[in-house]
Amino acid sequence: MNRWKRKAALAVLGALAMSLVSCAHKHDFARQAATEEYLASSADCENPASYFYSCECGEKGTETFEHGDPLGHEFTVQNATEEHLCSKANCETPASYYYSCSRCGANDSSRTF
Repeated sequence: MNRWKRKAALAVLGALAMSLVSCAHKHDFARQAATEEYLASSADCENPASYFYSCECGEKGTETFEHGDPLGHEFTVQNATEEHLCSKANCETPASYYYSCSRCGANDSSRTF
């Protein structure tokens, strides 16, 4: 066998050996890697970010885990709309509205304007 054929045969055998190794690998999705690559959902006002468990080989699983803290509400927005109405205007007082969260729009029932 000439040198080039031997080299080609060894490359094919190497690729075949690697595919057999990868076929024999059984995934164990126990690794918690809180990185962008495994992000399932970003944190929001009330929930921390969730990530997919992964295998040591890098494969992403289907189950998730939570990491970090929720962002929390930022009740800084003044929306004078029906959705944020606290009390309607009458002859003696103007309407009042709840402050709302700049992230999710939720009302702050303790603060009005």
